[in-house]
Amino acid sequence: MFYFTNIYVLAAFGTIGGSLFGFDISSMSAWVGADQYLDYFNRPDSDLQGGITASMSGGSFLGAIGAGFLADFLGRKQALQVACIVFVIGCAIVCSSQNVAQLVVGRF
Repeated sequence: MFYFTNIYVLAAFGTIGGSLFGFDISSMSAWVGADQYLDYFNRPDSDLQGGITASMSGGSFLGAIGAGFLADFLGRKQALQVACIVFVIGCAIVCSSQNVAQLVVGRF
């Protein structure tokens, strides 16, 4: 079995994961102030905008809890394939969202 012995390589993988998480949060935060977004979703208040942005964190939390069980049940490769399929479905829901509820569900 292969083991990483270089702590810098392990830290780099952790940094990449954190960067991707922050990128998703910041990319949505950039859109919540755009006029097109505000007009399309009927000018949501700041609480609703925060909920839209935070819904991704809730889905990440539940996904992190279930990922280990799924990997034990299906195996690592198939668990990653399931995660990719769920991600693509979520992207399709977000891209086709007609209302705030659909946007929140897609980001979750």
